[in-house]
Amino acid sequence: MGVVTKRPLKNSTKIKTLHQIRRPRRHHLIHRPAPRPYPRAMTDARPHIFDWPAAIARNRAALLRVVAVLILYAGLDDGGAHDVPRRVWRRIVRLLRPAEAAARRLIVIAARGVEPGPVKPWTERQPTAREELQAAGLLVIHKNVNFGLARMWQPPPEV
Repeated sequence: MGVVTKRPLKNSTKIKTLHQIRRPRRHHLIHRPAPRPYPRAMTDARPHIFDWPAAIARNRAALLRVVAVLILYAGLDDGGAHDVPRRVWRRIVRLLRPAEAAARRLIVIAARGVEPGPVKPWTERQPTAREELQAAGLLVIHKNVNFGLARMWQPPPEV
């Protein structure tokens, strides 16, 4: 019998580096939009119409469902809970933060047509005695002055 040598296979044992890994191409995507010769704004002549009241109502209903879930998590449906376990508290906070952000966005959208009222004028307040003395030049306050050890000096005790 002859000597058997093991030779590594050429392609199977080679480790691929990052630049050799094949990445998916854009044209292989399933939901690729159809190409347009011109941007959409240039070709569509109709104005953009969006039903804001329906969108606000739909998102408001979704937020109310989230609030109902939060009430159930906290145990407030049966008259209240004195202690909430930490994992439940974390779950509530994890759900509450995005819900709060969504509620803020919904408020901004709902208030888009509200015109602010006139600005109220400021009423002049009476100056304090300190401010009057400073205005007259009789009182000067030096801020951020460091007296160092001079502040620590005390007269020697009388014997």
